[in-house]
Amino acid sequence: MPACDLDAWLLDCGFPAQGYDATIDNQTTPLMKASHVGDAAIVNLLIQRGVSVNARNSDGNNALWFACISADLAVLGLLVDAGIDLDNRNDNQATCLMYAASTGKAEVLSKLTHAGADRRWRSMLDTAIVGADPDQSPIVAYSICGLNEISNRRAKAFQLLQRAADGSHKAFSIFVVRWGSQVFGYVNRCPHNGGNLDWERDQFLDPSGLRLMCGKHGSLFEIGTGCCVEGPCQGQGLEPVSVAVIDGDVCVNGVELVVDDAAEVGAA
Repeated sequence: MPACDLDAWLLDCGFPAQGYDATIDNQTTPLMKASHVGDAAIVNLLIQRGVSVNARNSDGNNALWFACISADLAVLGLLVDAGIDLDNRNDNQATCLMYAASTGKAEVLSKLTHAGADRRWRSMLDTAIVGADPDQSPIVAYSICGLNEISNRRAKAFQLLQRAADGSHKAFSIFVVRWGSQVFGYVNRCPHNGGNLDWERDQFLDPSGLRLMCGKHGSLFEIGTGCCVEGPCQGQGLEPVSVAVIDGDVCVNGVELVVDDAAEVGAA
């Protein structure tokens, strides 16, 4: 794109011609604007012209934050290669990694972690609420194991510790089913009698391997939905747990876990 076209883009966005580091509302720079709309060509031109990649707007966000909003991996790559601060904290003390985790943008999260972003955000003491009601807990992803630690078409139990709203700690017993590259998480509690589903350690599937089964009374549940399709609790369902595969790890999100800073959350 020639310089005249870049100047035309600047003017269309409310910046002065050749105002490569100019700012408009909220101290937004051209690089932030281009990153927000996912325009990799403009981002590349601005970087070539030596703009300040680490400029911050009035909220303390740099261009990487806006690239995370657009979820444009090409723009992310250009900013990373230009040496942008991966761990910039905005005025709410939130980082781009926190934002990606809180909004479920797994590809963005993977890109940032591969680029070397600080992953210590997993400690709740180092986490800020991002775009949420201040009375709610932060939404953070917690790695509990590697995907390859769960055999395909099998399930694995985890004994975790959850932080309640009053600050107390309570046991959080869950299991995760792997089906190819997909994972499904549920609280390890049968809706019929409240007991664990696994009749032996990590034995959650029926003999066909196509449904979840309560080992005590034989209730059968769909793997993908947790709905009971046969047995004493037919029509009821397992309590789902939000899980995702992020950067090769099985991660739990949507709850606040108690994490030892010295160790990852793991299987019991």
